[in-house]
Amino acid sequence: LERLIETIESLQDSNFNLRDIAILIRNKYDGKRITDALMLHETTTEQSKYKYDIISNESLFLKNSSVVNFIICALRTLSNFEEPVYQSELLYAWHVYLKNQTPQPIAYFLEKEDNPLSPLKEQGDSLKVLNLVDQVESLIRLFGLNEEKDQVAYLLAFQDAILDFSQKENSGTGFLLWWEDNKDRAIQVSDEMEAMRLMTIHKSKGLQFKVVIIPFCNWKMDHSPIHENIVWCDTGDQEPFSQLPYVPLKYKKDMGKSLFSANYWDERVKAYVDSLNLLYVAFTRAEEALYVMSEVDEKSTNGLAGVNDLLFNYFSSQEMDGWSSEEDHFRFGENLTYSVYERNDKVKEFSLKEVISNPWQEREDLSIRSGQFIRNEEVLERINEGLIVHTILSKVVLRKDFEKVLKSAEVEFGLGEDEMDQIKGKLRSIFSIQGVNDWFSDDWEVKSEMSIITETGHIKIPDRVMIKDEKAIVVDYKTGEENDRNRKQVAAYKAILKDMGYEQVEGYLLYINLNKVVEV
Repeated sequence: LERLIETIESLQDSNFNLRDIAILIRNKYDGKRITDALMLHETTTEQSKYKYDIISNESLFLKNSSVVNFIICALRTLSNFEEPVYQSELLYAWHVYLKNQTPQPIAYFLEKEDNPLSPLKEQGDSLKVLNLVDQVESLIRLFGLNEEKDQVAYLLAFQDAILDFSQKENSGTGFLLWWEDNKDRAIQVSDEMEAMRLMTIHKSKGLQFKVVIIPFCNWKMDHSPIHENIVWCDTGDQEPFSQLPYVPLKYKKDMGKSLFSANYWDERVKAYVDSLNLLYVAFTRAEEALYVMSEVDEKSTNGLAGVNDLLFNYFSSQEMDGWSSEEDHFRFGENLTYSVYERNDKVKEFSLKEVISNPWQEREDLSIRSGQFIRNEEVLERINEGLIVHTILSKVVLRKDFEKVLKSAEVEFGLGEDEMDQIKGKLRSIFSIQGVNDWFSDDWEVKSEMSIITETGHIKIPDRVMIKDEKAIVVDYKTGEENDRNRKQVAAYKAILKDMGYEQVEGYLLYINLNKVVEV
């Protein structure tokens, strides 16, 4: 670990950013050792010019946040306040996770004045009648969770999870069940964040980093004896085992001397190949520099017990240039004194100090449609109907799609039976317009809301383009009144299609509220 810290400092001297560095590990235990060592070094080193900030996949999970865990415990307690297990979990989360107090028997926490059960019990009845979003907001304010500066990102991400769930359901109990299947959500971190990445080798597959450090390159070639590995063996004609087609055997050395020795050696070869593949993945993540650290196991009686033995035996026996037998050190290439990449110090970071949370009674509901305020019920109904019909038409490719799209719209817009009849009537009137029905026949290759990039780099998205041989028809749906801007828009679409090589191009505007088709 001391060598790891020296390497990190040396890389910063060579002009590397922290975000250029990835530290690859085999398991979570190694990751904790690294983070603890970096934190200890940073807190015990005075006025250092170096930084040791590091982020890992584990640290980004919402389920590992103290604030999120406390809210989950509070929701469980609200669902059944008399359940002692829920009360105990809430007390523990409050005192140990949030307040960083030493774990104690629950009875000890019950006697403390700073007890979250009391305010939760007082506010319980009023909290239970709120919807889930407001319930969580109230818990945040009740316990001052929005003032936990180091938890702001987790709290915001958790509120996003609440909103996602609330699109379908708004029950606290339902959310707790949903959370059990979705608690692996993580906060999103920008690639520009100035911190080293800590991840397992498996997670690094397919990724590249300017610098890769592997501080513990010493995993075993064979299966770890800590984990029980079962090998399913074909019994063949081995009596009395042949009465079963396969038998499960524990993988261990004794198996190599049994009737199933062939299965043992086959499994061992596979384990060695997996370890070599893992080594290959780790060694091929670096773009500019790779640092590998390990120790030689002098007690090992097997020359290939671990990947560290493999590397040591190879370098020491080959007498390769770059190998130092005095230091047990191999160096290939030039020693880095300066990154070949331009250092970018222009990325500005800022931290949110708290989450702004207001009581639901003080919030205003604002609804703006089509960029303008709606002033009377008649106009509101007409615009809403036009928008819904526009959505339906944009999703329908052929006539056979209407039934499915209509059912989807009924759910999406929360339409009742009378409203659905009104929408269907509007669609029937549109399809009675001459030529419209033919647009949705099987004769056309249809492109709905497809992006077209022009020669100048602009992106155009017509509502519907129908293609057959050398003929193309472009249609745009409009909910407002007729105007020249709409005509110019479709005329531009026509010109683009002609430039694409279609000899015969037609353009139309379908005014939904006017029940009218205009050829351009």
